[in-house]
Amino acid sequence: MDATEREERREHWAAVVDDWRESGQSIAAYCRAHDLAYWQFLYWRGKLVDEAAPAGFVALAADAGGEDCGIRVRLTGGQVELVLARGFDLGELSRAVAALGNARC
Repeated sequence: MDATEREERREHWAAVVDDWRESGQSIAAYCRAHDLAYWQFLYWRGKLVDEAAPAGFVALAADAGGEDCGIRVRLTGGQVELVLARGFDLGELSRAVAALGNARC
């Protein structure tokens, strides 16, 4: 497979992952509905998140208008709690969770 084919495949899966995010379905339900291999979807979702996630920190920008972004992270006694409002930005959450998952202490 040459570089052009790899890039086309990456773009295809990026579109698939974006479509899933907008669908509101679970990964399993989306894969069943679109006749996709679950393991392959997880592979590409992880690969695409890894490409987009910076190492170490993720900036979650506050809205200049002072509106709530819909994502709150509470750290209490070693526990992490995510509080999500209706309509939160799934892309921001995905990047934040990926960065937390890759964190090293």
